[in-house]
Amino acid sequence: MWLIHLMCRYMDQRFNILSRLCLVGVVSLALSAGCVRQRTDTFKVALLTPGPISDAGWNAGAYEGLLRIRDSLGAEVSHVETKTPAEFEEAFRDYASRGYRLVFGHGFEFQDAAARAGADFPNTVFITTSGSTVRPNVSPLVFELEEGTYLAGMLAGGLTRSGRLGFIGGIKLPPVEGTFLGFRGGARAVRPGVEVLQAYLGNFEDVAAAKENALAQIGRGADVLLHNADAASFGIFQAARESPGVFALGANKDQNAVAPDVIVASATLDVPHALLMVARRVKDGVWRPGVMFLGIKDGVVDLVINPRLESRVPPALRALVEEVGAVGFGYVLYRALDVDDAPVGCAVGSGRVAHEHRAAARAPRADRRGAGLDRRGHVARAAGRVRGRLGAGGGRAVTCASTTSPRISTTTSASARWPTTPTP
Repeated sequence: MWLIHLMCRYMDQRFNILSRLCLVGVVSLALSAGCVRQRTDTFKVALLTPGPISDAGWNAGAYEGLLRIRDSLGAEVSHVETKTPAEFEEAFRDYASRGYRLVFGHGFEFQDAAARAGADFPNTVFITTSGSTVRPNVSPLVFELEEGTYLAGMLAGGLTRSGRLGFIGGIKLPPVEGTFLGFRGGARAVRPGVEVLQAYLGNFEDVAAAKENALAQIGRGADVLLHNADAASFGIFQAARESPGVFALGANKDQNAVAPDVIVASATLDVPHALLMVARRVKDGVWRPGVMFLGIKDGVVDLVINPRLESRVPPALRALVEEVGAVGFGYVLYRALDVDDAPVGCAVGSGRVAHEHRAAARAPRADRRGAGLDRRGHVARAAGRVRGRLGAGGGRAVTCASTTSPRISTTTSASARWPTTPTP
């Protein structure tokens, strides 16, 4: 009997030990689950760029935005450089599978990959910095840099001695081509007969090819050069430095300090501000899909004149550029100045006007259409003031079709009120 009692006590002790072990296991699992939940709740943001973040331009600005998101929102951030559409999609999917709530694809070329990945990862928001693709969790930020390059074109048109300008782009994407058309439109607003040479490299990294193309344009008489070529822009600045009397213009970021002896101004984007704005909305749970346009009136696009070379810009020219920049209507006016290249009214590139034209056949949206009408009314009034500043003689009248208002007539003058030769 005592043996049976001893065996029962032994079994009770074993049971208690097992119970405690099970309890420890349950607690451990609960704690582990809490840790996993805490990691998942961390706001994680990633950035894909098509080129190096050392380009002092397009990609550098986006990386600065990623760091600002990290510092302002306490986010965990990551960046990767991707070159091909296959790499775009692979990176999108990799980040989404690792719990990133927001992934930026920095460029027009990322939108198709974002749409494909977005369909399989509905809990991740994919933002492309250009394009028109919108899905429940995919949207573009459209930077209207053409407004800035329009102002740069006005500056170049007033500075050129030869009457010939140059533009060098990376890949001929719609937003890159839009910056060229804005540049040419601004130049023709000031000097209607100006010629603008253009070349595309087929990539955004080939510094040697950029320099070669820049020297070729300079050899043909171009004395003010604008780029939208990212890292390859260093070759353009080198060519300008080696060519006395030639100015360059920066783009996407304030590049005045990159070559302060030749860059007279930069058409800039405040990409960090834009990325932080989107990230804050996503983190707060108030983000909604849709195309977000960001231009001069939004404080994102600007033309920054180089303080070291501002004495080379005639005061009357600078005053006109600043007046036009203050009303921010270049995105309509440059199409009015260049209707020969406009396939549909004012539509060009990937800007607001192009989107409004594409949306014309669809059900109207009161907020977007109403805003468009208001801006065009403002354009018509501002254009009248600028016509007076440009001078009365030698003008030509052209029209620009609008989907939201009657046709707007805009006249430019062939004679300006400043010398075409820069002051020494």
